[in-house]
Amino acid sequence: MTKDIENKIRIMSGISKRLFMALSSFRAAPPQQEDALFQLASVIDSTSKHHYPNESSSKIRFVKYLKSITTNLYRIATLGKLTIVDCTFKGTDGKQHSFGEIIYNIRCSSYHDPNEVDDLIYWGEENQIGTKDNRFIVNQSLLQALFLMLISDDANKDHVDRSLFTDAHYLRFNQKDYPFSLFIGKRDYMLGVLGL
Repeated sequence: MTKDIENKIRIMSGISKRLFMALSSFRAAPPQQEDALFQLASVIDSTSKHHYPNESSSKIRFVKYLKSITTNLYRIATLGKLTIVDCTFKGTDGKQHSFGEIIYNIRCSSYHDPNEVDDLIYWGEENQIGTKDNRFIVNQSLLQALFLMLISDDANKDHVDRSLFTDAHYLRFNQKDYPFSLFIGKRDYMLGVLGL
């Protein structure tokens, strides 16, 4: 990271900073997946307000937004090998929950009782989807897919600083590099690049 970017990030706030910090976290050595997930959860909160401005419950907004993107999210995470439509996962309480409900519960635990996070998340390998040992599987592919869905959301296009996501920060796909700045507010283009 250049000094200019470091200085910019230090004093920045909002969606740009959260997306950049999430990207930095899951690309770190070793990857900091928990940090990335919680940075992205903050962006989900903000993005869902744009999509559901008349909904007063942050939980309902959060869950509705994630429900609206779950199919594409898992298509991206599995490179088109898995299409999930209106599914639920078995939660730690033994009941069925939507993807949005599970991520919302994980987000709340991170704020209210971080010790609960390990009881809710199974940090999985790339080929794992769903739940394991009654914990929700989160892996690098899922985090990257969530990042791509958020940066490409039209509601965020005016809130993302393009200079943070240029040539140094790109998606490599089919032996070609795509700076993330190309995807800002352009979900259809991003899905097209991925062949989805």
